Amino acid sequence: MEGSFDYSRQRLLYVPADLPYPRQPDWPDAAAAEIRTLTKAAGGRALVLTTSYRMMERAAGALAGAPIEVLVPGELPKRQLIAAFSEKETATLVATMGYWEGIDVPGPSLSLVIIDRIPFPRPDDPLLQARREAVAARGGSAFDEVDLPHATVMLAQGSGRLIRNEGDRGVIAILDRRLTAMRYGQRMLRSLPRLLRTSDDHRARRFLEEMSSGRDAMLS
Repeated sequence: MEGSFDYSRQRLLYVPADLPYPRQPDWPDAAAAEIRTLTKAAGGRALVLTTSYRMMERAAGALAGAPIEVLVPGELPKRQLIAAFSEKETATLVATMGYWEGIDVPGPSLSLVIIDRIPFPRPDDPLLQARREAVAARGGSAFDEVDLPHATVMLAQGSGRLIRNEGDRGVIAILDRRLTAMRYGQRMLRSLPRLLRTSDDHRARRFLEEMSSGRDAMLS
C-alpha cells in the first residue's frame, strides 16, 4: 500500500492464454474479437495500439456498431484527435505506432490500453538493419541485441499510456501469448510496470465492467 491507493489491486496486466499466436492465420480475427469484448466491458475509455495499419482497420471495424465512439487517425490532425479522445470520456482511440508515445490522458477517459502484439521492428528498417549487420559481424545475436531491446522499449512506452498519475486505474491488455509462452517474453514482462497479472478473460472483463459502472473496482 502506497498512500491511500493500493496500486497492485487497481491495475491489471492481462495477457490472454487462449488466443492463437500472432503468426497464425486466425490470430487477426481472434484479436479483433478480443478488442471488441474488452472495449465494450470498459464502456469505451480505451486506447487500442496496433503494430500495423491493417490491424488498426480490423480493430476499428470490429468496434463498428458497438455503443462506443471510435476515433482513428486521419479523421482529425493528431493533436486534435488526442484532444477529442481526452475530452470524450467514453470514446476509444484506435491508432498505430505513431501514437505509442506522447499521449497523456490521466483519469477516467482512459482505463484500458490494448496492445495487439509485441512491437518487433520491421526487418527492412535501414538503421536497425545496419545495427543487426554490425552485431552479426562480431558474432552476436541481432535478435537479442537489436530487435528484442527495441521491442521492449516500445512495449513499455505503449503500456505506460495507462498509468499517468497516482489515481489511474485500469487494465493493460497485450494480445500476444508469446509474452508468457516464450523465454524472451518473460524478459520483456519484467520491463513493464509491476502489476498483478492474469490470463483470465473473465477477471479482466469483470474489473473493467465494475469500473465502467462506477463501482469501486479492486482486484483480489
